Amino acid sequence: MTQDTSTTLQNIYHLKDTFVVEVSLLSGDSLQAKKINIQSEDTIIAKKSDTIIKQKDLQKFFTGKGNTLKEIVPKKLETVNNDWILGVIILCVTLYTFAHAFYHKRIIQIYSAFGARHFANQLNREGNLFNDRISIPLFFVFIFSFSLFLFQALNYFADEEKFFFQGHIRYIIICLLLTAFWLGKTFLIFIISKIFHTEKRTKEYLINMLIFTMVTGVVLLPVNILNTYLQNDIFIYIAIVATAIIILFWLIRGFIIGLSYKNYTNLHLFIYLCSLEILPLIVIAKMVIKNYFS
Repeated sequence: MTQDTSTTLQNIYHLKDTFVVEVSLLSGDSLQAKKINIQSEDTIIAKKSDTIIKQKDLQKFFTGKGNTLKEIVPKKLETVNNDWILGVIILCVTLYTFAHAFYHKRIIQIYSAFGARHFANQLNREGNLFNDRISIPLFFVFIFSFSLFLFQALNYFADEEKFFFQGHIRYIIICLLLTAFWLGKTFLIFIISKIFHTEKRTKEYLINMLIFTMVTGVVLLPVNILNTYLQNDIFIYIAIVATAIIILFWLIRGFIIGLSYKNYTNLHLFIYLCSLEILPLIVIAKMVIKNYFS
C-alpha cells in the first residue's frame, strides 16, 4: 500500500454456497469498484449436473416418440428463368389481335355459336370453319394458352423434382402433346363417322368442338396473364373452374347433337361420348396424378 493507492476490503458476505467479495480501489481522483464472485465446489458441481440433465432432456425431445435425428443435406437452389412466358403471351395477344382486326364479324359469330347451337349451324352455312382462315390463329391461341395453363397448374400442384424437363422445354412438350391429342381425337371421330355413316352429324359435332376449343383459348389467355404477373393462387383455381365449366357445357352440347340423330339410341350416344370425350381425360389425369403428384 502506497500513498497514492489504498485498498480497503468493505464487505464480505456469504449467499448460500457463493462467496461475493466487493473491493474498492482508490486511485487519485477516480473510484473503481469490482465485484469478485467466488463459487464453492458444491455450487459448480450442481450447475454441471443441471447442464447435463437439460442436454439429456433436449435430446429426448428430438429423438423420442419415434422421431429420429436426420442428417441435413445441403441442396443446390436452382433458379428457373421464365422470361419466355412473356414471349408466349405476346404471341397469343398478337394472333388474337390479328384475327379480331381482319375477321371481326366471324369472331362475333363464333362467340354467338358458343352460346347457342343454331348460331353454330348458321356459322357452318356461311362456310366450313375448318377451312376458314380465322381458325388458324385462334387454334394456335388455344394451343399456346391452354398449354400455358397446364404448365402453371403443374408447377403449382405437382412435385417439381419428378419432372425430367424444366422451363420452356416442358412447355414445348405440353404443346406438342396437346396438339397430337386434339388432332388424334378429331381424326378418330372422322374415321368413326365413315364407319357408321354419320358424316352430317359428325361434321356438326366437330365444328362445335372447334368452336369450344377456340373460345377456351381466348378465355384462358387473360387468366394466364394475371396469374403470371400477379402470382396469386386464386387465378389457378379460376382457370380450373372456367375450363371445367366449358368442358361440361361442351359435353351437354355434344349430347344434344347426338339426340337429334334418331338412328342410334341414347345408350349408344352415351357410350360414344364416354369413350371419346370423358375416358381419355380420366386416363390422362390418372397418369399425371400417379407419376407427378404422389
